[in-house]
Amino acid sequence: EAGERAAFLAQACDGDVDLRREVESLLAQSSHDGALDRPAIDGAQSLLEPRVALIAAGTLLGPYRVEGPLGAGGMGEVYRAKDTKLDRKVAIKVLPAALAQDPERLARFGREAKVLASLNHPNIAQIYGIEDSSGIRALVMELVPGKTLPGPLPMETALDYGGQIAEALEAAHQKGITHRDLKPANIMVTPAGVVKVLDFGLAAITQPSAASAVDPDNSPTLTVATQAGMIMGTAAYMSPEQAAGKPVDRRADIWSYGVVLWEMLTGHRLFGGETVSHTLANVLKGEIDFNQLPAETPPAIRQLLRRCLDRDVKNRLQWIGEARIAIHDKAPPETPHKRVSWLWPAAAAVFALSLGALAFVHFREKPASPAAPIRFQLALPENARLPVISPDGRKVVFLSEDRLWVHFLNSGESRDLTLATPATPFWSPDSRFIGYVSQGKLKKIEVTGGPPQTVTDLTDADKTWGGGAWNRDDVIVFGRRQVGFFRVPATGGIPVQITSLDATRHENSEYSPSFLPDGRHFVYIRSSTEEGKSAIYLGSIDAKPEQQSFEALLTSNSQPVYAPSEDPNTGYLLFVRGSTLMAQHFDNRRLEIKGQAVPVAEQVKQNRTGAGYIQFSASANDALVFPRSSYLRQVNWFDRAGKALGTVGEPGSYGVLGNLELSPDGTRLALTKNNGGADAGNLWLLDLSRGGANTRFTFGSLVDTDPVWSADGSRIIFSSNRDGSYNLYQKPVNGVQDEEVLLNSSEEKHPTSWSRDGRFLLYTVIHPKTKSDIWILPMQGDRKPVPFLHTEFNERQARFSADGHWVVYTSDESGQDEVYVRSFSMNSAGTAVETGSKWPISNGLGAAPHWRADGREIYYRSRGGALMAVEIATKPTFRAGNPQPLGNLPLPAWDSAADGKRFLGVAYVSGQQGYTVVLNWQAGLKK
Repeated sequence: EAGERAAFLAQACDGDVDLRREVESLLAQSSHDGALDRPAIDGAQSLLEPRVALIAAGTLLGPYRVEGPLGAGGMGEVYRAKDTKLDRKVAIKVLPAALAQDPERLARFGREAKVLASLNHPNIAQIYGIEDSSGIRALVMELVPGKTLPGPLPMETALDYGGQIAEALEAAHQKGITHRDLKPANIMVTPAGVVKVLDFGLAAITQPSAASAVDPDNSPTLTVATQAGMIMGTAAYMSPEQAAGKPVDRRADIWSYGVVLWEMLTGHRLFGGETVSHTLANVLKGEIDFNQLPAETPPAIRQLLRRCLDRDVKNRLQWIGEARIAIHDKAPPETPHKRVSWLWPAAAAVFALSLGALAFVHFREKPASPAAPIRFQLALPENARLPVISPDGRKVVFLSEDRLWVHFLNSGESRDLTLATPATPFWSPDSRFIGYVSQGKLKKIEVTGGPPQTVTDLTDADKTWGGGAWNRDDVIVFGRRQVGFFRVPATGGIPVQITSLDATRHENSEYSPSFLPDGRHFVYIRSSTEEGKSAIYLGSIDAKPEQQSFEALLTSNSQPVYAPSEDPNTGYLLFVRGSTLMAQHFDNRRLEIKGQAVPVAEQVKQNRTGAGYIQFSASANDALVFPRSSYLRQVNWFDRAGKALGTVGEPGSYGVLGNLELSPDGTRLALTKNNGGADAGNLWLLDLSRGGANTRFTFGSLVDTDPVWSADGSRIIFSSNRDGSYNLYQKPVNGVQDEEVLLNSSEEKHPTSWSRDGRFLLYTVIHPKTKSDIWILPMQGDRKPVPFLHTEFNERQARFSADGHWVVYTSDESGQDEVYVRSFSMNSAGTAVETGSKWPISNGLGAAPHWRADGREIYYRSRGGALMAVEIATKPTFRAGNPQPLGNLPLPAWDSAADGKRFLGVAYVSGQQGYTVVLNWQAGLKK
């Protein structure tokens, strides 16, 4: 019986090498003349207990349906599950029932959740949340496909994986997080070659050195599972100080990293032994024979391993970022005269097979002779806009749904940096930071995530933002369109104005700076109200406004972007002429253009350059990103499940910025449509009763947007920046009269809802101190605006209920956008707004709320475009039901039919959306 049971236990470990070795070691230690004693078998059984499935397949934990076990470990059991709300696969880690009451295990479980939640990196498995259901506490995580880290690996592959692991640890260490259990079993490699570091369950937030010596959490050997014979961490990968029970910090991870890299290169463990004790003894004192490394191991990597595996923590490699740099620089540095050609072989094969339907590109740099240009489509979310490629050509930052995202070209993954309402972002020269402006402040944030850092305060920055640029001396130049350019240290400081506008020359804005190689000069656009007078100019960060050059480099109304060429003395100014992206030779020594401009790409879409928006971007190594040419969009009907029901009218260049709105009788749709110019976008009316026939409604020179219908459908109020700031205008729908200015002030304003009785207009005001506020404009009497919500938070997207007694809106007072309802009434004098009580609606992330026409339901969009519905009752008191998921409606602008059974939205025409990437684009200029 003992023999059969032992065989079963050993077989149960199959697939878990670490566990099998521990079981076999325990059984071997207790063997006497070939027989096993009962304590040994019981001990082995205790090792395997976590592997017994605790939750049956089909069990629901909140919205997650368990499909089956994935594995187990000291921190709990892991299951594969399906998120029934968002229709995605997830991994769920739960504590075993026997340990659920253990305060220490619960504390570590909670710490794992918080640690993972603070990390946002493409090489770290993402956490989605915590689910506590039916007495089971579960951590919901990203389900990572692939396999654990293998070995031995080809040198190139091992170093690639080693670089990705180093980037993951660097992101954690920058937040003071030490993994403490880095080993191949906690590292997954996806089919695309992306490394994911898993299981920060043993991580500890680094404490000050004075506290570390006495804090048990920092001493892994003090947490002992004596029945199982385990200590915190895995013996073969522990650092010497960890194995000795001493306090640990990030350098313990660096030791483990060296052990893992060794195993990837050699294919065998660096430290081993018959028992755990023997293994720990080898970790503490065993000889490390560096001659076992493959002969082709570069000297720099050998030296890196020696430093990682130094038992003296003071002499060990101090920062994992040094390992990343060592791997990156393992080959001789590339000379400025050599261009780069990337693409992993796998990506090239996919490209050849898919012929332009490429879903990802995996970049790597290596010196190469100029190759023919390679074009592919950048795989971004449908509503992504304004992508900017990083100087190293490996990442793209973009905006989506008023948030900042980073797309990693090596993995094809996009990460939300969870920043609200950012303006056009720009990169630091080392591609580590992103600069942006939001809520009246110039900020920066690391591309790996973390809290944003304020560079400087900017009054009215959101309204007048004109783009930014960051030079190699850590100086940022940013534009205030109607004021001029300023410089400020990237580390923080007081902005110094370096350019100004000349009213006598009819100049009205400056924006879109781009640094030249010397880091002291930059090019930018200076626009004029006179036809043909807008031009690209040269600026200097060392000059005062009156000392700047007033001689135009090129006549253009396009943003300029400087791109280096093979010749360090020359480069290219990129700009758009008409719909053609042009490249103009630029002399870096004389700081002047030379020769004739040549075309790079035809039919390039221009965006709202007048607002400082970037329409195309270039890396420092011969890569371009620009909007695809047609940008055709189609108005569609969707049902409550998000299924397309049919189209409205013909495809057009309908804008996705701002609102679209159905008329009260449901027969017409008002929305913005671009008119072919760089900055022009006017309101159009689509007649739904006549198959979507469209009629142009406004004829402004810039952007008209955010239409709001009167209750009788006779008038439309909208926002336009035709006079500089976004002001409110009103126009009869029959077109017999021109629009009239309804409200003109210095703040940016956008209408959102007109009460059915016609008495009040809700609109959003962008204020530098109080961010987005909700105001009321009385439509009768003296029309004096009255604040409705005027706080330090962002409140916006307000809409009246059908009876006018309630207002639904979005606010970020909780730290994220959520939907709320407030009561609305006027006092006896009919002037002051009383906001009354407040009710939360979305129970989590929510935005863009709409009422059903009868006021009995509220719709809003949640994470990922999920459409949610909440039942509403207002009598005898206000009550809101639980949010119910409908379908997916990933559209930034939409509206609902009166009965709430159908929804209108604008979607890209198939094959038209997205952005084009061109590699080796300068090679095409030479043909």
